[in-house]
Amino acid sequence: MKNQNWLNRMGKPGYFLLLLAIPILSLTIKNIGRKNEKQYIKTVTAKYDVLVSTITSIGTVVPKTKMSIAAELTGMIEEVFVEDGGMVEKGQQLLKINSSLQHEKYLLTKKEVIQTQLEVERVQKELQRSESLYKLNQISEKELDELKRKLSALRHVRTITQQLLALHQTKTEKTIIRAPMAGMILFSWPLEKGISVNSGQHLLSVVGADGVNIETYLNEDDAVKVKVGQEAFIKNHLLAADSTLLKGTISFIAPEIKRGLVKVIVHADDNFHMRLGSSVEVKIHLSALDRALVLPVEAVRIFEEKTYVFTIETGVVKKRQVVIGNNNHQFVEIISGDKVVEGIKVIVSHFDEISEGMEMELHEDR
Repeated sequence: MKNQNWLNRMGKPGYFLLLLAIPILSLTIKNIGRKNEKQYIKTVTAKYDVLVSTITSIGTVVPKTKMSIAAELTGMIEEVFVEDGGMVEKGQQLLKINSSLQHEKYLLTKKEVIQTQLEVERVQKELQRSESLYKLNQISEKELDELKRKLSALRHVRTITQQLLALHQTKTEKTIIRAPMAGMILFSWPLEKGISVNSGQHLLSVVGADGVNIETYLNEDDAVKVKVGQEAFIKNHLLAADSTLLKGTISFIAPEIKRGLVKVIVHADDNFHMRLGSSVEVKIHLSALDRALVLPVEAVRIFEEKTYVFTIETGVVKKRQVVIGNNNHQFVEIISGDKVVEGIKVIVSHFDEISEGMEMELHEDR
């Protein structure tokens, strides 16, 4: 009854204050008990190691061997003997182009050759007759020399027109386009009978059956770190569940930089099979040439645009400024630091609970 009367006299406000006071008092008692208790945190030991970083890029599956075929004549496609994606043998007929313009050039040049030959023969006979007249002193030496020069010029013209005729004949014979090697046909655009084409226009390609490469582009900063013959790894990035990495080798690095990028060709392993044009992920591992003092990335703190680490020295927390270098997203290189040397203990946990000067018990290094 006395306890009940006491609570009644406090009223509801006093009752709620009492409820709030109990947990606060409990926390205060715990904090008093922990005042002299040392914190337990996780640390690592700074050590020298080889810092391995990885360059990752997206590449495209391209043929290892590819020959482009362009029209050598201006004309119209008369026949298409193959299908896009079909396999062909070397020398197999691919297309036939009907070029009336080229045939006309051939006939006109042939006519010119015949006319020039007839003119050469006429002047030769005239020269023979003039030589006889010259011996009889019936024509001058000057007239004889003029005929000789005329005959020489005609012979030169005849040689040129004969060469031009041979060129036109070769082009005329190329109305039939044949496969330069065995492989798969890839049309540049739909090729059908009746389509007009121009000389030099790209028509199709023949892809060799000797495997595929991966074509990728690296930014110029990364490109200078790789070299021909270096190992690379290939993954189908469209299949996230497939973690299989196939080996490859860098076979080509373009000497020029275009829009800040450098073209790199990776020779794929013979076991690599993907459709041409597919996208893959290319990983190239880079190793530092020299051993570096490294720490986990999470050990480094940034404050006011400067980098720091917290160390444990004789059981006391010290805040040490450091200069960092390369990283591979797991470990970072420590180029220099205030007393940050090999073997020192560095904190990697509880950063929001620690400050310089605190006493700490060391947790087992990971």
